[in-house]
Amino acid sequence: MWTFAFDAPAICGARAGQKRFAVWLRDQLLGHDVPAQGPHIRARGWALSVNADDGFVFILLDFGGGDGRAELRVEYAGAAEVEAEDVAQAVGEILNASPAVRVVEAA
Repeated sequence: MWTFAFDAPAICGARAGQKRFAVWLRDQLLGHDVPAQGPHIRARGWALSVNADDGFVFILLDFGGGDGRAELRVEYAGAAEVEAEDVAQAVGEILNASPAVRVVEAA
């Protein structure tokens, strides 16, 4: 699992803004040759999914309690570890290049 914590108060407030962020991230991933699907609604945010040869990669967006901080996790199911690592690398590049997002922790 790869985790990115970031500050994005303009994005984290309203559910509609969160969904726009998820759609934006999906579109940015397509530019990195990552065919993400979604966004899919979750209890605390949104998710994107990527079909892999032997499993799935999930990009889970958690917008927390409205404090302007969010967490993005890249997880996988099946034997999709290599694809998950590629997705995590693309996500890191996208977040670090965005002026609207300040990554505060990446693990």
